[in-house]
Amino acid sequence: MKKFPLIKALSLVLVGVLLAGGALAIRHVRGRLQASSTWRSLEHPFRDTSAEESAVYSTIIDKLHHEDRLRVFVVRDHTAPCKQADNWCGDKEIQSRLINLKPETFSDYATQNAESIALSDTFSLQRPAIMFSNQQLPEFLVRTNLHVNLTPIPSRKIYWGKFYDRYPLSPGLISLSRVGFDSQIDQALVYEEMGAGISC
Repeated sequence: MKKFPLIKALSLVLVGVLLAGGALAIRHVRGRLQASSTWRSLEHPFRDTSAEESAVYSTIIDKLHHEDRLRVFVVRDHTAPCKQADNWCGDKEIQSRLINLKPETFSDYATQNAESIALSDTFSLQRPAIMFSNQQLPEFLVRTNLHVNLTPIPSRKIYWGKFYDRYPLSPGLISLSRVGFDSQIDQALVYEEMGAGISC
């Protein structure tokens, strides 16, 4: 009869050890998840950075395409990140070229660009912007029997003569990535791709 309290006590100790071990395991996993995730998805999951993104887009479009002859910007209406297959778009290449880039900015850029999203015309530009959709693209493609992946837009498959007949005073077709920010919103990373045929 005296054995039962001892067994009960040992059982309680074992349960206590298992609970403590489980709590430590959960804390360890949570710590690893936080280390590998970005600030925007954990600390500020509902923070709206659309105004900051719009300001970044407006700045780079105006600064990169400031020629006097331009009258309109044609911007793809869905985001398109830098293609990892390109040797200058790899993680190490970007970080080696941008030596002041914060790891959290780059991490946020990668997270935000996990999938393409719709862009709205909320830019504040010196010239008007026209949003260009995938539904418009087939009429500008060179005729082919091959299936064409529209993400990213295959620049070599576009009939640029027809594009410039429609948009003669544009620099070409602009694609933008999502913007990655640091947690203070004072550093941004964005990718712009310009398609313009031979003149690009």
